[in-house]
Amino acid sequence: MDTSMRWDNQSDSSAGRLSLWSVLREIVSSSPEAKPPQQLKARLMERIRTRPGSVVLPKAERPWQASGQPGVEICELFRDEDNARLTVLVRMKAGSRLPNHAHGGTEECFVVEGDLYNDEGQLSAGDYLNSAVGTCHEARTEHGCLLLIQSSFYDRIVENAALSTRDF
Repeated sequence: MDTSMRWDNQSDSSAGRLSLWSVLREIVSSSPEAKPPQQLKARLMERIRTRPGSVVLPKAERPWQASGQPGVEICELFRDEDNARLTVLVRMKAGSRLPNHAHGGTEECFVVEGDLYNDEGQLSAGDYLNSAVGTCHEARTEHGCLLLIQSSFYDRIVENAALSTRDF
């Protein structure tokens, strides 16, 4: 073995050989303890939260917005511009409703809590509904609910429920 390429210029024998880890341990253990700046944790958490590939949205920071429908709020969790998809939480107060709407892409709806009624019947906490492109329905809740929905940018409110996929 050509030992001239080794970082420590030592032979392969374990006697007297320095390892990278032993040198690093020595450097770290002999360094004085330093107290990091107060805002280091906040900066590191912000970098972790915003690094590509990961998104962390703590519950306290969810941006709830009025939907334009009485008693219905929406919190956008993720917007996928490349695929024209949106992931949202929908919070509906007791007695509120979503108007008849047509799906421009597949909609997935998971009932996190509460009750939801639509053309398919009643859904309760833990139920899942997959609505195909072109389908239309309205939704209402009796006691209130929280929904996790992934849907298309191209959904729209409609007056006439008799639409088909040719309308998209």
